[in-house]
Amino acid sequence: LQQAVLATEDRRFYEHGAVDPIGILRALATNLQSGKTVEGGSSISQQVVKNMLLSQEQTVTRKAQELILAILLERNYTKDQILEMYFNTAYFGANATGIAEACHTYYGKAPSDLSLGQASLLAGLLQAPTYYNPLVNYNAAKDRQRIVLAGMTEEGYITKKEAVAAYAETLHLQKNTK
Repeated sequence: LQQAVLATEDRRFYEHGAVDPIGILRALATNLQSGKTVEGGSSISQQVVKNMLLSQEQTVTRKAQELILAILLERNYTKDQILEMYFNTAYFGANATGIAEACHTYYGKAPSDLSLGQASLLAGLLQAPTYYNPLVNYNAAKDRQRIVLAGMTEEGYITKKEAVAAYAETLHLQKNTK
């Protein structure tokens, strides 16, 4: 699950500081090319700050606060601690905040019991949790899962054969309520 999230959300998480200038430039170029916002440039540290301390509003003031607080976060916590915070505060759709709740909601199991297919599907939800909710938009969720698995393959976390098998895997989705 961690590898799926890193491959999808912030490939250079362990290499950059609180902000990833390369990620910001990549997102800016992609968004300019498409004519709309299709990719974010926030690091996982910035997302943790947004999830825990700030609103979701998209203003320059909030982005400036996010930047300062992300720097402070990185000065006071390790990358592993920040990643854990991210997993515990990220929204996964279907009213599930945090990975434990998401695993229970979608699969009725603990994060440690996820298969590669299940983990890659959950990692894909983070970009647009409501849109990619597999209980509502299964085809979009599977399309996004394919992107996550491709990223994991590019990063060397899994082989192409493992990616194909994970994509074909039966996910055993279920809707569990709290």
